[in-house]
Amino acid sequence: MHLSLACRTLRGSGLRGTIPPQGWLLPNTLTVLALTGQELYGTLPPILLPPTLQQLLLSQNQLSGTIPGAEWELPATL
Repeated sequence: MHLSLACRTLRGSGLRGTIPPQGWLLPNTLTVLALTGQELYGTLPPILLPPTLQQLLLSQNQLSGTIPGAEWELPATL
């Protein structure tokens, strides 16, 4: 049996601090990554986003900068 991760929700799980620039290995099957409601701050590191990703949920954090691989910028307050 082959299992794949399509959605990873970490909403309100108590993550704090900056997002480290290394160690990101997101599965190619990931369609949703939800980091909503954490205490994350700073800029987003250059993360290689899988081509299957349809939603990247980052609200209710203090992140700034551009979303790696995207052509838009984050609003001043998330």
